[in-house]
Amino acid sequence: MKTIIHILSNTLLALLMSTAVLAQLNIAVKVPAHTINKANTVCRCQVIEVTGRDNNTELVGLFAEKDKSSKEKRDTRIMDALIAKEKNYLKKGFVAKLEVLDHISADSDCMTLYYSLRRLNRKMKMHDVLNVDVLGSLAGR
Repeated sequence: MKTIIHILSNTLLALLMSTAVLAQLNIAVKVPAHTINKANTVCRCQVIEVTGRDNNTELVGLFAEKDKSSKEKRDTRIMDALIAKEKNYLKKGFVAKLEVLDHISADSDCMTLYYSLRRLNRKMKMHDVLNVDVLGSLAGR
């Protein structure tokens, strides 16, 4: 089974590939099958450009991971809500400016997705991987 990550943003591709001219809007990044974890997880990521209080700009990924279930839409909403909470936390205390560049979803674990994105741009940083299953059980869901 091959996993394909679709990246649809011109801005994100320009930052990741460090080129000004892009021939395509839709590029597929193939994740090698041997790197996909066997737990059948789904990863959601928001790629953001963060400007710190010292005016340094960084490319950062906020990741949320959950085991696959039959309730895909609900799981996606939960992951997006956790990423939004984390983004608001960053906005309030640590960064001067935060701009969302793209949303990415992949049928793999978040570390595989992160390393795939990092291969395209070595300057990309991972903020955190939020495990929705663990956080949900702590919240009593």
